Amino acid sequence: MKNLLFVFDIDGTLIDSARSYAHVLVNAFRRMGIEQVDTDFDNYLHHTDSYALRYNYENNFDVPFHESLFEELDRQLGNEIAKHAVAAEVAGARSFINTLRKTKTPFAFATGAFPAPTHYKMKKANIWYSDELLVTSINHITRETMVSEAIEKAKDHFKTSGEKAIISVGDGLWDLQTANNLGIDFIGIGQKNKDVLMDNGCKRWFENITEMRKALS
Repeated sequence: MKNLLFVFDIDGTLIDSARSYAHVLVNAFRRMGIEQVDTDFDNYLHHTDSYALRYNYENNFDVPFHESLFEELDRQLGNEIAKHAVAAEVAGARSFINTLRKTKTPFAFATGAFPAPTHYKMKKANIWYSDELLVTSINHITRETMVSEAIEKAKDHFKTSGEKAIISVGDGLWDLQTANNLGIDFIGIGQKNKDVLMDNGCKRWFENITEMRKALS
């Protein structure tokens, strides 16, 4: 795998937390006074917490949105997620990340969630991460800009030389679409969105990270 560079989504890809996190997000919005929340997250224009906040805030209040609200949402998410059980790692995630570190294979994380809940989930699942390799949506509305920054973080951190085949690993249609928009490879993970991924041109899909690792070995 020495000629590869990986960018990992987190919820549903490395941690089985997508369903519980949606509930956390809705509760955090309501703590900010956003009572009417559109919970059809899969059909949002951008699948990021930052977009979800802006979209629902503007639908609830007749006042301009301001980005200082991102910090407030991060605080609320950090408080809220500690009240909910967070599912364990997707099979093989912890081991694969540790192997990439040992072999100095470049990788980074790009998540549509915000920093506080991401830190909590990664620690609870005991999956290694570093802020140097983590890009969240607190500074990004779109997944394209997040993944692009994650690629640059991986290259800088691992001091890569020469061209690397870049693989985005994710569980959602939005992850596949982002990879296509950036012209990079994609691997789908998990049963939840398998059919929609395959129907939209996903060429490589695996049940979990363990199965992906076997195929790449």
